[in-house]
Amino acid sequence: MHHKKFEDMVGRLSGQSPPSCPGNLEANVLRRIRLDEDSRFRGVWSWLGELMPQTGFMASVLTIAVMISSMAAFLTTSAYAKKIEQQQLMSYAMDFNIIKDTHLVSLDRE
Repeated sequence: MHHKKFEDMVGRLSGQSPPSCPGNLEANVLRRIRLDEDSRFRGVWSWLGELMPQTGFMASVLTIAVMISSMAAFLTTSAYAKKIEQQQLMSYAMDFNIIKDTHLVSLDRE
């Protein structure tokens, strides 16, 4: 049933002439070609600038990234220093430095 309606529509449209092109079609096509050629020679930075046209937004993202990376570096460094300090305290608490005391063992030969 739908096929018959479709065939009737195609039959009516095939007898009609296609609509004419607008007068400025050639100018539009040439403009698109020129713009496309210009866009091929752009660098990565220009594409990035087009993606984020607001420089304030880019500056704030960069600032946040620098703050996060420096904060991570500070936290890892302080955690490492705290770990070393705890290891030294445990070493003294367990008395692993007993050999450093020379009054218990005489290493001098006389």
